[in-house]
Amino acid sequence: MTRSLMVISTGDWESAVVRRNAWGRLEASVCRSIFSSVHYVFFRVPEHRVFHPRPWLTVHEISGGDGSGGSGWTKVRRIVGGLREICGLAEHIRPSVVQVTDPFLSGAAGLILRRRYGIPLVVNLVSHYRQSWYAARQRPVKGLPVPLAFFLQDRVLRQADRVNTDCLYYEGYAIECGAAPERIKVHPRWVERSFFELTPDTSFLGRVGVRDPAPVVYIGRLSPEKYADDLIRAFLRIRERVPGRQLVVLGGEGALRRHVETVADEAGAGRDVFIVQARPEEVAGAAGCAGVVLVPHGGYALLEVAVTGAPVVAYDFEWHPEIIRPGKTGHLVPYRNWRAMADAAVELLTTPDRARALASALRREARTNYHPDRVVESLNTAMGELVEGRTGSHEACAFRSRERHHG
Repeated sequence: MTRSLMVISTGDWESAVVRRNAWGRLEASVCRSIFSSVHYVFFRVPEHRVFHPRPWLTVHEISGGDGSGGSGWTKVRRIVGGLREICGLAEHIRPSVVQVTDPFLSGAAGLILRRRYGIPLVVNLVSHYRQSWYAARQRPVKGLPVPLAFFLQDRVLRQADRVNTDCLYYEGYAIECGAAPERIKVHPRWVERSFFELTPDTSFLGRVGVRDPAPVVYIGRLSPEKYADDLIRAFLRIRERVPGRQLVVLGGEGALRRHVETVADEAGAGRDVFIVQARPEEVAGAAGCAGVVLVPHGGYALLEVAVTGAPVVAYDFEWHPEIIRPGKTGHLVPYRNWRAMADAAVELLTTPDRARALASALRREARTNYHPDRVVESLNTAMGELVEGRTGSHEACAFRSRERHHG
């Protein structure tokens, strides 16, 4: 039986997949062993286009119309136009399942297809959006009123046939939003396969001018929701206690980059803070050489560090406790307590044997629990269960009834 999957996302192919080097994550999430074809729909882009990165994959970038300008009504018209285009595309493709990458506008589009055509809806929930809003005023959807965004989120999560999360913390969030517990599946979080196979570039730090043989390392954006202000405060406290330490920030883009640089300069530590872009093998090399990696609010970077093997100090926050077991695979400190983070880091920097033991234990567990093969197996099993239970006659009748209505 030929099956197709429609994935609905916001943004565009370049920013969502190419720039993030997320091809492996995409291939894992679309369950190639179940679906013979995949249609990846990007909603709200400037210009409409269709292209085929792989024989089995068609990418549709949908603009929603020719509206120009930035007025509120223009945006509304383009959203409505985009939703209509998605419905027309679904009638043409007749997907077996629709999967959305967030529970907001993408989720609303998926919910329309579910209600209109009876297509099973899968929602990928990969963030605690309310926490991000309350903690850092990070809007869930640009241009959409926050109350409306959260109304859409809760409605989509309550009615979805399946909610996929990649940690227990987000499972709890889905339940808080009204998702039925029996419809939620927790899968291992994805780590790019390259981090299991690459050779770390241990010369990278020296090439960018780092002199510290065991520097403090941070991987990620310098933004409010990542608590970059806590990061620089913790580093300055570490530097007071252990002179000569340097901070390496891998990535470092974000609204607080200038703030971090200014605070470091005012403290006389500007020359000891390195903010650099890095390839995966360079990230692995830096993590492997780190005296300690600080994780105020980690994303996929925390797992990349874990797979590589590095001493970690993280806030006891969100899903960090699912990765870091205190005293066994790293240190957890109270949420937003940057002084405690600095003190735990100093303890690891001054007891390198202890730090290496924790890093080795973290690496063993991460390589066992988060190997890409486990992620693919978990996703395929869950999607297979959904497809076998909800496609076939149910799907066909939904589209035939639609055709009779128009006939």
